[in-house]
Amino acid sequence: MRLLKPPIHQDLQPISLGIDLGGRRIAWSVASELELLDVQHYEAAASLHRSDALNECSQQLIAAIDGYDITKVFIEEPYIGRGTRSSLQLAQMGGAVLAAFAAHTTLRPELIPVMTWKKRVCGRGDLDKEGIIAWLETHHETWLDRCRYTSPTGLARINQDKVDAICISRMAFSGPDDGLERRAVRRGRSKSVVHGVVRPVA
Repeated sequence: MRLLKPPIHQDLQPISLGIDLGGRRIAWSVASELELLDVQHYEAAASLHRSDALNECSQQLIAAIDGYDITKVFIEEPYIGRGTRSSLQLAQMGGAVLAAFAAHTTLRPELIPVMTWKKRVCGRGDLDKEGIIAWLETHHETWLDRCRYTSPTGLARINQDKVDAICISRMAFSGPDDGLERRAVRRGRSKSVVHGVVRPVA
Protein backbone atom coordinates (compact mmCIF):
# COMPACT_ATOMS: atom_id res chain seq x y z
CA MET A 1 0.00 0.00 0.00
CA ARG A 2 1.33 3.40 -0.96
CA LEU A 3 2.00 5.96 1.73
CA LEU A 4 -0.93 8.36 1.90
CA LYS A 5 0.09 12.00 2.11
CA PRO A 6 -1.74 15.31 2.43
CA PRO A 7 -2.12 17.05 -0.95
CA ILE A 8 0.77 19.26 -2.06
CA HIS A 9 -1.42 21.88 -3.73
CA GLN A 10 -2.97 23.94 -0.96
CA ASP A 11 -5.50 25.58 -3.30
CA LEU A 12 -7.39 22.31 -3.69
CA GLN A 13 -10.79 22.04 -2.05
CA PRO A 14 -10.35 20.71 1.51
CA ILE A 15 -11.46 17.13 2.04
CA SER A 16 -12.30 15.97 5.53
CA LEU A 17 -12.41 12.49 7.04
CA GLY A 18 -14.64 11.83 10.04
CA ILE A 19 -14.33 8.61 12.03
CA ASP A 20 -16.76 7.12 14.55
CA LEU A 21 -15.42 4.26 16.66
CA GLY A 22 -17.13 1.18 18.06
CA GLY A 23 -15.93 -1.81 20.02
CA ARG A 24 -15.76 -4.10 16.94
CA ARG A 25 -16.90 -1.69 14.26
CA ILE A 26 -15.95 1.57 12.63
CA ALA A 27 -17.71 4.14 10.45
CA TRP A 28 -16.11 6.85 8.33
CA SER A 29 -17.15 9.70 6.10
CA VAL A 30 -15.13 11.49 3.42
CA ALA A 31 -16.56 14.87 2.47
CA SER A 32 -15.77 18.25 0.97
CA GLU A 33 -17.69 21.29 2.09
CA LEU A 34 -20.50 20.67 -0.40
CA GLU A 35 -20.24 16.99 -1.34
CA LEU A 36 -20.36 13.69 0.53
CA LEU A 37 -17.74 11.63 -1.30
CA ASP A 38 -18.04 8.42 0.68
CA VAL A 39 -19.58 7.03 3.87
CA GLN A 40 -19.04 3.48 5.03
CA HIS A 41 -19.54 1.23 8.02
CA TYR A 42 -17.55 -1.90 8.76
CA GLU A 43 -18.03 -4.45 11.52
CA ALA A 44 -15.58 -7.26 12.22
CA ALA A 45 -16.94 -10.77 12.52
CA ALA A 46 -17.72 -11.87 16.07
CA SER A 47 -15.59 -14.99 15.53
CA LEU A 48 -12.40 -12.97 15.04
CA HIS A 49 -9.83 -12.74 17.81
CA ARG A 50 -9.85 -9.29 19.41
CA SER A 51 -6.50 -8.21 17.96
CA ASP A 52 -7.51 -9.44 14.49
CA ALA A 53 -10.79 -7.51 14.69
CA LEU A 54 -8.96 -4.29 15.58
CA ASN A 55 -6.48 -4.76 12.75
CA GLU A 56 -9.18 -5.62 10.22
CA CYS A 57 -11.28 -2.55 11.03
CA SER A 58 -8.31 -0.16 10.84
CA GLN A 59 -7.01 -1.70 7.61
CA GLN A 60 -10.44 -1.54 5.98
CA LEU A 61 -10.49 2.18 6.77
CA ILE A 62 -7.00 2.85 5.38
CA ALA A 63 -7.75 0.90 2.19
CA ALA A 64 -11.07 2.72 1.67
CA ILE A 65 -9.60 6.24 1.87
CA ASP A 66 -6.71 5.49 -0.49
CA GLY A 67 -7.12 7.78 -3.49
CA TYR A 68 -8.71 10.71 -1.67
CA ASP A 69 -6.62 13.85 -1.11
CA ILE A 70 -7.67 14.14 2.52
CA THR A 71 -6.52 17.29 4.31
CA LYS A 72 -8.12 16.83 7.75
CA VAL A 73 -8.88 13.77 9.89
CA PHE A 74 -11.18 13.88 12.90
CA ILE A 75 -11.78 10.95 15.27
CA GLU A 76 -14.39 10.96 18.00
CA GLU A 77 -12.36 10.64 21.18
CA PRO A 78 -13.13 7.39 23.03
CA TYR A 79 -15.29 8.21 26.03
CA ILE A 80 -13.94 6.75 29.24
CA GLY A 81 -16.46 6.09 31.98
CA ARG A 82 -19.59 4.35 30.67
CA GLY A 83 -18.31 0.92 31.58
CA THR A 84 -14.90 -0.59 32.06
CA ARG A 85 -15.16 -3.15 29.25
CA SER A 86 -16.80 -0.91 26.65
CA SER A 87 -14.46 1.99 27.48
CA LEU A 88 -11.43 -0.26 27.06
CA GLN A 89 -12.70 -1.61 23.74
CA LEU A 90 -13.27 1.89 22.38
CA ALA A 91 -9.80 2.96 23.52
CA GLN A 92 -8.29 -0.12 21.87
CA MET A 93 -10.06 0.64 18.59
CA GLY A 94 -8.86 4.24 18.77
CA GLY A 95 -5.31 3.05 19.35
CA ALA A 96 -5.49 0.64 16.40
CA VAL A 97 -6.76 3.39 14.08
CA LEU A 98 -4.08 5.85 15.20
CA ALA A 99 -1.41 3.19 14.73
CA ALA A 100 -2.68 2.49 11.21
CA PHE A 101 -2.53 6.18 10.31
CA ALA A 102 1.01 6.42 11.67
CA ALA A 103 2.11 3.36 9.70
CA HIS A 104 0.44 4.11 6.36
CA THR A 105 -0.09 7.87 6.13
CA THR A 106 1.49 11.20 6.98
CA LEU A 107 -1.86 12.59 8.15
CA ARG A 108 -2.26 13.70 11.77
CA PRO A 109 -5.71 12.84 13.13
CA GLU A 110 -7.38 15.06 15.70
CA LEU A 111 -9.24 13.54 18.65
CA ILE A 112 -12.56 15.33 19.11
CA PRO A 113 -14.68 14.89 22.28
CA VAL A 114 -18.27 14.00 21.45
CA MET A 115 -19.72 17.13 23.05
CA THR A 116 -17.27 19.29 21.07
CA TRP A 117 -18.28 18.08 17.62
CA LYS A 118 -21.95 18.16 18.54
CA LYS A 119 -21.60 21.77 19.67
CA ARG A 120 -19.40 22.87 16.77
CA VAL A 121 -21.36 21.11 14.03
CA CYS A 122 -24.93 20.73 15.27
CA GLY A 123 -25.11 23.73 17.62
CA ARG A 124 -25.72 21.83 20.87
CA GLY A 125 -23.34 19.63 22.81
CA ASP A 126 -26.13 17.69 24.50
CA LEU A 127 -28.00 16.53 21.38
CA ASP A 128 -29.28 12.95 21.50
CA LYS A 129 -29.27 10.55 18.54
CA GLU A 130 -32.63 11.72 17.27
CA GLY A 131 -31.46 15.35 17.41
CA ILE A 132 -28.33 14.57 15.40
CA ILE A 133 -30.37 12.76 12.75
CA ALA A 134 -32.79 15.69 12.61
CA TRP A 135 -29.90 18.13 12.12
CA LEU A 136 -28.45 16.09 9.26
CA GLU A 137 -31.87 15.71 7.63
CA THR A 138 -32.39 19.49 7.80
CA HIS A 139 -28.98 20.48 6.42
CA HIS A 140 -27.97 17.52 4.22
CA GLU A 141 -31.05 15.41 3.52
CA THR A 142 -29.53 13.50 0.63
CA TRP A 143 -26.54 12.63 2.80
CA LEU A 144 -28.87 11.11 5.39
CA ASP A 145 -30.36 8.94 2.65
CA ARG A 146 -26.98 7.24 2.34
CA CYS A 147 -27.26 6.16 5.97
CA ARG A 148 -30.58 4.38 5.47
CA TYR A 149 -30.90 0.62 5.16
CA THR A 150 -33.46 -2.14 5.49
CA SER A 151 -33.12 -4.58 8.38
CA PRO A 152 -33.34 -8.37 7.84
CA THR A 153 -36.94 -8.14 9.10
CA GLY A 154 -37.81 -5.54 6.49
CA LEU A 155 -37.83 -2.47 8.74
CA ALA A 156 -36.42 0.86 7.58
CA ARG A 157 -33.42 1.85 9.68
CA ILE A 158 -30.79 4.57 9.90
CA ASN A 159 -27.17 3.68 10.62
CA GLN A 160 -26.33 6.01 13.51
CA ASP A 161 -22.60 5.35 13.20
CA LYS A 162 -22.63 6.67 9.63
CA VAL A 163 -24.65 9.70 10.72
CA ASP A 164 -22.11 10.47 13.45
CA ALA A 165 -19.17 9.98 11.06
CA ILE A 166 -20.69 12.45 8.59
CA CYS A 167 -21.20 15.03 11.33
CA ILE A 168 -17.66 14.51 12.63
CA SER A 169 -16.29 15.15 9.13
CA ARG A 170 -18.11 18.52 9.18
CA MET A 171 -15.62 19.72 11.81
CA ALA A 172 -13.39 20.97 8.99
CA PHE A 173 -16.12 23.35 7.84
CA SER A 174 -17.66 24.41 11.14
CA GLY A 175 -15.86 27.73 11.57
CA PRO A 176 -13.30 28.85 14.20
CA ASP A 177 -12.40 26.76 17.20
CA ASP A 178 -13.96 29.22 19.69
CA GLY A 179 -11.75 27.90 22.45
CA LEU A 180 -13.35 24.45 22.51
CA GLU A 181 -11.13 21.48 23.23
CA ARG A 182 -9.35 20.06 20.22
CA ARG A 183 -6.23 17.93 20.36
CA ALA A 184 -3.83 17.24 17.51
CA VAL A 185 -2.44 13.74 17.61
CA ARG A 186 1.28 13.44 17.03
CA ARG A 187 3.23 10.25 16.69
CA GLY A 188 4.39 8.98 20.04
CA ARG A 189 2.17 11.45 21.93
CA SER A 190 -1.33 10.24 21.15
CA LYS A 191 -3.78 8.71 23.57
CA SER A 192 -3.29 4.99 23.20
CA VAL A 193 -3.69 1.68 24.96
CA VAL A 194 -0.55 -0.19 25.95
CA HIS A 195 -1.11 -3.41 27.90
CA GLY A 196 -4.54 -2.15 28.92
CA VAL A 197 -3.32 1.25 30.19
CA VAL A 198 -4.79 4.39 28.62
CA ARG A 199 -2.04 6.98 28.10
CA PRO A 200 -3.28 10.56 27.67
CA VAL A 201 -1.90 13.11 25.22
CA ALA A 202 1.18 14.77 26.72
